Amino acid sequence: MNAAEMEDGFPTWIPAVLVGLMMFGGYAYFFARGGAKGQYQRMFGMPPGESVAHLWFGGWHVNVSAGAHVAAAMVGMTVGGKQIIVGLSDQGRLYIKNHEMGGDVYIFGPTPRPMVEDIGDAGTTFSGERGMEPGRLVRITDPQRGVVEIATTLSAAQTLAAWSRGL
Repeated sequence: MNAAEMEDGFPTWIPAVLVGLMMFGGYAYFFARGGAKGQYQRMFGMPPGESVAHLWFGGWHVNVSAGAHVAAAMVGMTVGGKQIIVGLSDQGRLYIKNHEMGGDVYIFGPTPRPMVEDIGDAGTTFSGERGMEPGRLVRITDPQRGVVEIATTLSAAQTLAAWSRGL
């Protein structure tokens, strides 16, 4: 070895090789566990064989009626400004997770499916499947959980409304 490859008697290429091996090991571990899809499956607590077909981000809509707050409180839902992750599975279930450590996961469907309506402009934009998308307010009416409203992307509002109609 020449002097350029040595620093105080230690080969300079060894740290680069070690960092490369650690990065390779991290990627291998990530993909062996299912990659990003596997991460969301575990986060939502999906049963084996079920996977995430669509995924969006959003928030609980704050301006809901007092009745909706009472209905949400009765089933343990927290309504009001928290970030959420919305997932639609390949088995026809809708998953909504509070985006906090240990946040609750709410599961709707596959039968009966709640009624999902696009009720208007949220006045904001979200990063979605199609880049930056306009935000939409979505009302989810479930006979067991009552009414909740979320703000999410335009593509999520359209897809969820079609899903609730069985399309």
